[in-house]
Amino acid sequence: MSVLDSRIRVFALAILSGVEKASFSYLKDRLKTTDGNLSVHMQRLCDAGYVRMEKVFEGRKPKTYFYITEKGRKALLEYIEELNRSMKV
Repeated sequence: MSVLDSRIRVFALAILSGVEKASFSYLKDRLKTTDGNLSVHMQRLCDAGYVRMEKVFEGRKPKTYFYITEKGRKALLEYIEELNRSMKV
């Protein structure tokens, strides 16, 4: 099973490809998913090297940010190219 076999993971990469970074709560709101579900999907993207996670404190509040990596950007582009090829059949 491919890392990009999940709609949430594909959409998360698409969102991250258009911004410098995105907070966990921003992604959760945009993807309309739960904390637990998003955590699992983002961990899978991190494990694959498609996304980098950074945990910081802003004031006294912990925040988690995600960044797309070059590997993730390449995987997303290849995924889109494959979709385009399959639609031309």
